[in-house]
Amino acid sequence: MHRGDLEDLESLRAGAAKSDGVIQHAFGHDFSKFKEMGQIDRRAIEAIGLALTGSQRPFVVTSGTLLVKPGQMATEDMAVADDGSIPRVSEPTALSLIPKGVCASIVRLPQVHDRDKAGLVLSHRDRAPARCLAYVGEGRNRWSEVHRLDVAPVYRLASRKRRLERDITPSLKKGCASRHCRGHWPGLKLPVVSKSGDDAAKHFGVLSIFAGWTGQPQAL
Repeated sequence: MHRGDLEDLESLRAGAAKSDGVIQHAFGHDFSKFKEMGQIDRRAIEAIGLALTGSQRPFVVTSGTLLVKPGQMATEDMAVADDGSIPRVSEPTALSLIPKGVCASIVRLPQVHDRDKAGLVLSHRDRAPARCLAYVGEGRNRWSEVHRLDVAPVYRLASRKRRLERDITPSLKKGCASRHCRGHWPGLKLPVVSKSGDDAAKHFGVLSIFAGWTGQPQAL
């Protein structure tokens, strides 16, 4: 095992140089500093990519379905904007490595869940000032989801890629409207309510940037 840190770039390069391939999962989830977290992620991906350049060893980078086309139904053919509008730059950074000889591919993770945890849905609950689950407006925006046991096979398949081309692996599970996603967790015994405007911003806090976004990928 090689222990490292997202901001210890030399350690990341050293670990990648000794590996048969790299799957990158880590991301700083301080969303009050989302742009800063994105730049830390960018530097880490570039450092790992430098160690893998020209080696034909796979580099699988993690992105998210919520960050593809906010406000639109996303498909695997849509690229994430690289104009500063989206703080997480995992995907464009990985794609920029391909012309340099890195076998990079991308997995866009949705809300990963099991019977006990539900991704950002539970983060909304835990960080909200009111003990309730909420959605924005009519709650018609869709969030994709996948069970954690289905995630590992996706990464395994992506890690077998050896092609120098744009190769994005989307989530495999169809999304649900956010008002219904919140209601899927009856064991929480919390009311599910609609929020809008200032009330939504206050309720969701730093997570308000995600609350109204759509993140459904096209089914394979």
